[in-house]
This record gives sequence, structure tokens and C-alpha cells, in this order.
Amino acid sequence: LKTAGFLIFHDVPAGDAKNPFNIDHVIAGPSGVFAIETKTRRKGRARAGFAGHQIIFDGQVLAYPWGEDRHGLDQALNEAEWLKRFLFERLGLDTPVKAVLALPGWWVEEKVRGPVAVVNSKNVSFAVEGRGPRILSDKEIDLISRQLETLCRDVEN
Repeated sequence: LKTAGFLIFHDVPAGDAKNPFNIDHVIAGPSGVFAIETKTRRKGRARAGFAGHQIIFDGQVLAYPWGEDRHGLDQALNEAEWLKRFLFERLGLDTPVKAVLALPGWWVEEKVRGPVAVVNSKNVSFAVEGRGPRILSDKEIDLISRQLETLCRDVEN
């Protein structure tokens, strides 16, 4: 992603003093800004008709081998919305922030594109590069990265 003009930030502090949290990864580049939440889940006993290594996403719910839930989906959406508001407050740019849920160790089948892109962690680059045309200029990427750097700076000059 770096060679394609993307900037990557890890463990980005977010929220406020009363409700702090972090965004696992933020990527900013030509195809937009992406808030990436990473969740791990152990593989368990699969139900009949389900592969023990596969998650199926129908655009709303994650179907694990043992059952359905939304583990990580709402968190990814909330983090993307927070980042969108943060960038608007700081820059006045109405920059769409796309939510991505990365699930290491799982084969993810995304049946329908939902508000969150759900991928195996090895496919994050596809989720970022393959999600549309160029929407950010180099200047906008630079402005956004400067704001993200202010959040990530943990060493005084």
C-alpha cells in the first residue's frame, strides 16, 4: 500500500478523556480513508453445513461456523464515524471514512458489500485499493496524515 501512495497509522488514539479508545489501523490514500478494526476469534466446532475455517458476511451479520453475531462490526462502524467527525472538525473536509473489519486466520466470504468491508487480514490491501476510484488528492492525503500524526505523536520534540 505504501508504494501505491497510502499512509498507514497503527494504534491511533481516539475518543476523549472520558471515553478513550484506539483505532487499530488507519490508512489514508488515493481511494480514501479507512478505519480498520482487527478481531481474533478461535475456531470452534462447526455446525452441520458450515466449514470450520470460514466466515460468511451477508452485509449485516457474520456467520461463524458455530453461530451468527456482529462481533466487531458495530465497533468498526463507530470508529469510522468518529474519525470522519474528527477530520471534519480539524480540516472542514467531509471525508468519507470506510470501516474495515479484519479477521486474521479466517477465510472470509463477503456475499454482499455492507457498511463494513469484512476481510481476512491478508486481504486488507484489496479492501483498500479495490473499494473505488481515486477520491483524495495528494494535498488532502497530506492534510489528513498531518492530523493523524498529531494523534499518534507520543514523543516530545
